[in-house]
Amino acid sequence: MKKNWRKVIYKIFCLTLILSLLSGCSSKELSRNKATKLIKEHFDEFKGIIQYELPIILPIQAFWLSPTNDENSANVYKNYVDNGMLSRETPFIIYDRFLGRRYVWPYTLTDKAKQYNDETTYEYYWGNKKYDMQYNVIAYTISFGEITGIEDAPLIENEKIVHFKFFIEPTPFAENGNTMEYESEASFKLFDDGWRLDHF
Repeated sequence: MKKNWRKVIYKIFCLTLILSLLSGCSSKELSRNKATKLIKEHFDEFKGIIQYELPIILPIQAFWLSPTNDENSANVYKNYVDNGMLSRETPFIIYDRFLGRRYVWPYTLTDKAKQYNDETTYEYYWGNKKYDMQYNVIAYTISFGEITGIEDAPLIENEKIVHFKFFIEPTPFAENGNTMEYESEASFKLFDDGWRLDHF
């Protein structure tokens, strides 16, 4: 009976040792699934970096000045109006000491377009009514694609470079209506608790 218990205890010990060794080995390998999960968790940080490199935000003036009462003068926003992104309000007249009488066509974002409004820069009042001066609208959105490769970082132990694809997709405010594909990379470091994303 004692021999049987010793065998059971020995087998449990061996199994525990094997599992711990396997766990240690696997923790040193950065899988694509793990890298994808970590990149997606920190993707807002990546978007913030990309917005300074690509024209993601597009400033749009919320009014159009014309020297004459000519509706064609406001055609610069015609596509936005036709697409239901902007609505044009009743024009009014202002007087400029140098340019004389000018017609102003105010534009406002429609309910459909408000989801793309990043920030209203500032406002002004004409009479008792408030108007927006400028909209900073989101022209493109950024989405994660897939991992394309993982390699060891040069000259640095316990660090990996992960290459991945991402997409720049147009909104109705985009000048270029095509989806664009790009590649970037992220650096991962191995800690005692596993892999962590270090930086993009």
